Amino acid sequence: MPRHDAALTTRGQSFLASGVVLLGAGAALGLGDLLRIGTVLVILAVGAWALSRRPASWLHVEREVEPGRLAVDELGTVTLTLRNAGRRRSPLVLAQEHVSYPLGDRPRFVVPSLRPGAHQVVHYPIGSVVRGEHVLGPLSVRVRDGFGLTSRMTRLTGSRTVLVVPQVLPLDASALPGSGPGQDDDVADSVALHGEDDVTIRQYRQGDELRRIHWPASAHTGSLMVRQEEQPSRRRAAVLLDRRVTAHAGDGPHSSFEWAVTTAASVVSHLQDHGYDVDLVTDPVSGHERPATLDEALTTLARVVPVEQDGLAGAADVLARGTAGLVVAVVGPGSRADLEALATSHRTGTTSLAVVVDSPTFGRAADGRSAEAPPEGLPPASRPDDATHAGPRPGRLSAAASVELLRRYGWRAVVAGHGTTPAQAWREIASTRRSVR
Repeated sequence: MPRHDAALTTRGQSFLASGVVLLGAGAALGLGDLLRIGTVLVILAVGAWALSRRPASWLHVEREVEPGRLAVDELGTVTLTLRNAGRRRSPLVLAQEHVSYPLGDRPRFVVPSLRPGAHQVVHYPIGSVVRGEHVLGPLSVRVRDGFGLTSRMTRLTGSRTVLVVPQVLPLDASALPGSGPGQDDDVADSVALHGEDDVTIRQYRQGDELRRIHWPASAHTGSLMVRQEEQPSRRRAAVLLDRRVTAHAGDGPHSSFEWAVTTAASVVSHLQDHGYDVDLVTDPVSGHERPATLDEALTTLARVVPVEQDGLAGAADVLARGTAGLVVAVVGPGSRADLEALATSHRTGTTSLAVVVDSPTFGRAADGRSAEAPPEGLPPASRPDDATHAGPRPGRLSAAASVELLRRYGWRAVVAGHGTTPAQAWREIASTRRSVR
């Protein structure tokens, strides 16, 4: 049901006060005319107030948002349709749309008197520098009665959520690193080293050439099997986002977690544009059972928040169980045990890349001890971190030490501090030569 806030206007209060005074004077002086006039004034004021408490069920509201999903710093348009569903002509009302603070100012507009069944369409812009789910509505309308005795504010039921996904920044295509097994140029080497029998075997399909039938496998399975000599056109990659609260620092638009989210979104989009099926790993327990589409990945990243987490062992286990030929981890500093758990998930033949976010530099920037401007094009945060840290925590490796540890286990790793853009980090990591364990 709609919520109401009805009150007497100055005129209504004057009517009520005058009526009470006249009733008192009429009773004291014994003048019937004063009593009748006072009674009329009181009835008008009280009656108008009582009628103003009725729900504004005659007004129906519908919202449409174009586009249906926004990206950080992208503008959208809300179309608000107000329809008179009552049997009488509606009064003129002043309306205000309630919107979540990140979406912009609350629009105010006048809805003219509408005949039954008629509607009024209102458009207003929205845009957000904050990712996440934001709310449009409810709509509040202020209505006055015909005598101007009462004014009521009615909050109509109904709202809509708008999803704002992280901004996807362009990455250098020429800096795309290899993905180990799974690349097209590895097929010939695989056949040369292991022979044709190690090439993928699959079940016979209508139209397959008979010369490709693999007779030993057919005899073993009892059905026709053929050699799958061509490599699948899409390769497999995994992108890990470190969500540990202890790994991040900074507040609002300059937090290290928001930088990591934007970087992860940009990497997922970049890899998919270049023929990869990408697993987005944000849950250290389950991971993904299938590659995430870009829409799915952005939706997940729009809602993701830092969590209290014991370490990177769970996420490392997800990566170790996977089949990705290319792994990209966007992580913060941690203890030696945390980083070793991640480092040992690297498998022979897999290209493992790590961007280690130097979170203390984000904390210093948030405290105002750094005059460095935020990276151009980097979206502000969706919500502030729980705390701001100005330096490394006791027992935690620095970002540089974390990079050295990962490199010893065969990772290509770089440090990204406050002021580093995702594109810069990507170019640097793609050009970094892998160390040999």
